[in-house]
Amino acid sequence: MKRTLQEILTDDEESPIADEDLDDAVWLALCEKITAPSDLQRFQFPVTVYYASRLLQWEVGNGGFAQAAFNVPEWFELAAVGYRFLGKTVAENIILEVKRLLPENEDAVEQLRTGEIEWEGYFVDHDFSVYDEQAYGI
Repeated sequence: MKRTLQEILTDDEESPIADEDLDDAVWLALCEKITAPSDLQRFQFPVTVYYASRLLQWEVGNGGFAQAAFNVPEWFELAAVGYRFLGKTVAENIILEVKRLLPENEDAVEQLRTGEIEWEGYFVDHDFSVYDEQAYGI
């Protein structure tokens, strides 16, 4: 059964939910409401930085910055703000550096989306892989 964010937070106040379970529940509730950065306008700043940084973290953890650049390029700036807000300036700087590479790769991303070129192996020797190693070391 899907619960609203308010229901989750109320449940947590009444009987604290384990951190990992709370994180998962909040994440899933927000995913029902947020599909684009513009959806964040109705939420307070902490929700914005939580969502953006967690989304980018998951994408990078799952498939590296190449996957994040392909799937969620519009979230890089907000994720960097989130990491700055958390005091994680090394992560913030890596994200901003990768973000600066995105315009150079817009054509490739479009070709990947349309199937003109194959995803597998495309980014293996690409600039993004250097940042994956840096991010995993944080």
